[in-house]
Amino acid sequence: MKKLFSLIVILVAFSSCQDEVKFNNPGFQAFRDDVLFKGVDVRAYKSTSGALRIVALALDEEVELKITSSNPGTYVLGTSESKTATYINTKDNGYLYYKTGTDIGDGEVKITDNNLGTVTGTFRFNARNVFNNPLGGELVNFQYGAFYKIPVIPEP
Repeated sequence: MKKLFSLIVILVAFSSCQDEVKFNNPGFQAFRDDVLFKGVDVRAYKSTSGALRIVALALDEEVELKITSSNPGTYVLGTSESKTATYINTKDNGYLYYKTGTDIGDGEVKITDNNLGTVTGTFRFNARNVFNNPLGGELVNFQYGAFYKIPVIPEP
């Protein structure tokens, strides 16, 4: 009887185990001021000059990373208008627009893989409240950002 009971317990224990694998391809996420931002709709566009623009949308928020190339490497933000990061929030306090640019904000975008028409990498940035909207803070901070296998299409 003890063997039968032990066998039933083991069968019940193992029958409830499942392997649920969920893939996040493509994926885009970061911590925005210590709150997780996760892109629901993510796209990457490559211009005829080779510049790359990654756009991630999440409800009433948008993050855009613009760099001069899709080649693997590190691209420093806050030094030019050709390498920028923007964050737009239209839900919390009206229209908040944050941006890096020449001598505005800082950060970096690292492309780690550009393979088979997709791009993968990491990013971080501090962007300034461009329109000085008093309803938002002076800066927005994105850290531990990552994008994974974002399909690259020609710029429309």
